[in-house]
Amino acid sequence: MLETSYINKDEELRHELAYFINDQTQLAKVFRRDVEELKRLQQEHMSKLDINSIALSFDELIQQQITKYYHSRHVEDDEEEEEDCLDAEQKLIQKFERLHDEHVLWLKKKKKNAKILGPMIERFRMLYHQF
Repeated sequence: MLETSYINKDEELRHELAYFINDQTQLAKVFRRDVEELKRLQQEHMSKLDINSIALSFDELIQQQITKYYHSRHVEDDEEEEEDCLDAEQKLIQKFERLHDEHVLWLKKKKKNAKILGPMIERFRMLYHQF
């Protein structure tokens, strides 16, 4: 009986060891894949650094500065045009606001006149109907 128990325990341990080895093998594969991916990313990064670290010739540096200068001038010109457009829009808005205010004043005056004239007209109608 002791021998049978020992054999059963041995078989049970063998199965657990097989699962453990299988899991460790899978983890090793994942680890290798991750390491390879990291190496690839590092090589890409290093190649980008190598490209950027190449010294430009003096003529190329001057050309870059000239390009930056003209680009900044173009941006400034665009900003001035935008400011001109904004000024024109602002003037137009002010003109319409002024017209609106005048219209509101006219309506108020007309309403006031209607309040004053309304009762007078009613009185004239009543007088007219009496005759």
